Amino acid sequence: MRTAVRLDALHFHELVTHFLALPSQDRRLRFGRAMTDEAVIDYVGSIDFERDAVYGVVDPVLDIAGALHLACGAHGMELGLSVLPQARGAGIGTRLLEHAAEVARERGAARLYVRDLARNEPMQRLARRAGVPVVTSHSGVDGAFQHAPAFETAAIGKKAPLVLVDTALRTDPRPAARPTLAHSVRHYELHF
Repeated sequence: MRTAVRLDALHFHELVTHFLALPSQDRRLRFGRAMTDEAVIDYVGSIDFERDAVYGVVDPVLDIAGALHLACGAHGMELGLSVLPQARGAGIGTRLLEHAAEVARERGAARLYVRDLARNEPMQRLARRAGVPVVTSHSGVDGAFQHAPAFETAAIGKKAPLVLVDTALRTDPRPAARPTLAHSVRHYELHF
């Protein structure tokens, strides 16, 4: 199984390349809405690599084949996960979800919020295959918030309660928009 490696601001170009390589439907599922190339570049530029947990599964040909971003804040932990189409079926999504569970357990979080989870069937299937409950409405799909079963991560063999919850159900106030970094979309050029 491939290893998830911690990414930092030095991986800006590789992360942008990964997200821009996602087909438009996959990009919408990953971000919970349609994202222009400029919006993707701004998103990567706004990641707080010190506070958040950002990991990638690196492939020699594809660079970052799969990416995980756990945005951490007072509102909870928000999960973003993507795997390039040509890298699917190799367990990368499962490994990244297991890694998200490890990080969530270390930081004391039992819920990971996912944007537009109710419409993200691939994420729901991935979670259910891994035994992670999915909550997309106040009545719940697989169970209530308070009764998250233990999720056994194959990578570490330890149990941690975890549930994926649609961000539409988050009761905490949304975080303030992050300021964009000094580099602008207009000054960023992609070199393939």
